[in-house]
Amino acid sequence: MARAQGGMDVSILTPSFSQLPRTVQPGEQFTIGALTAAGAQCEGTLVFRDHPVIELSAMRAPGGECTWTVDVPPTVRPSTGIITIDLSKGGQSWKLFGTLWVSVVGENRQ
Repeated sequence: MARAQGGMDVSILTPSFSQLPRTVQPGEQFTIGALTAAGAQCEGTLVFRDHPVIELSAMRAPGGECTWTVDVPPTVRPSTGIITIDLSKGGQSWKLFGTLWVSVVGENRQ
């Protein structure tokens, strides 16, 4: 018979984005927010085509949310950005994935 050690924090298994724009433009600044278990460790990456990976620095979510302010490189061509956030707390871990669209300057997709 298997037994789990400690209590399970369901909030770590049901993360969501509190802030994630659908579209961004080259050179724009925006915020990524992730809702998770209070006290969880958060870190991640944002990848744009033909550009170095943007690291989303490690931080704690004391109130159950981690946020990062990101600058879109001014040379990004229209494409998608892929966001991966790793969340962990008390031996439990989960990943949160998201995408956004880099539009042509002046275009706004809803």
